Amino acid sequence: MTTEKKTPITKTSYQDQANSLAPGLFRTGKRGELNGKGMRVTYQLNENTSVLFMGVALGVPELRLLQAITALAALKETKIIELNTDDANDRQLVLLGDLTGIRPSTKSAMVCTTYNALMREAGYSSESKDVRDDMKRYLQNLAAVTCVLQGEHTEKAADTRLLLYKVDDTTGEIEISLNTRLTSAIIGNSRFTIVDMDEARALKTDPARLLHNRLSAVVDVGKSRVFSLDTLMSYVWPEPATGSTMRMRRKAIREALNNISATPNWAIDPVDEKSQVKIFRNLKRKP
Repeated sequence: MTTEKKTPITKTSYQDQANSLAPGLFRTGKRGELNGKGMRVTYQLNENTSVLFMGVALGVPELRLLQAITALAALKETKIIELNTDDANDRQLVLLGDLTGIRPSTKSAMVCTTYNALMREAGYSSESKDVRDDMKRYLQNLAAVTCVLQGEHTEKAADTRLLLYKVDDTTGEIEISLNTRLTSAIIGNSRFTIVDMDEARALKTDPARLLHNRLSAVVDVGKSRVFSLDTLMSYVWPEPATGSTMRMRRKAIREALNNISATPNWAIDPVDEKSQVKIFRNLKRKP
């Protein structure tokens, strides 16, 4: 008997804007190219405050997984728990530094899922053991990331894990707890990026996935913006390039734009022949 393949259930991922805007937090590369490498990325939240991401290097697969996790966390059955700042484990998810004069959030979204569900929501067509093993490694990499907030209003740097998780070896269920910044974005208590999961799952290349994630952060729903190709390339590859590498990147960015514009809610018009495009975003359904 043939088992009917389940379809994804998530429609929208709400991302902490720092995760979407930090240059080079997620990178494109050949399979295995980032293995064993470290990551240290800083994003300036405002004039006086920055967030430093430290851990293992994250690729596009980790981005896809984080989008799937935060999309699942936005579903109504997700538990929002109050963390205990006296508990050493809970403290790993709370930013204790007071950056704004407002008491830091202690709320954490808890997602109960499985590896098969995560693969499905992230847009993987196969649920094979090899893909599942890859997914385990990607989740480990996300859990290894530490976020450090630094600013003149903090007595000391405030740090938190991106997420924590545990696996029930008997049932295969995974319990994922998100840090307070991710949770605040999901419940609408801080600035967030809206990522359309149907669009994200439809994208075919890693540059398109990285670019779509960044554009979702900088082009508001129902608005448009003009970008130079050089700016769009910097969203995918933060380091400058010349010669054949630059030509390769320009070609990849044009292919990524074509891929994104093939989804229902994005339109891309050339402003001039070589260097600028106008990008429109109109998300018709409610997030």
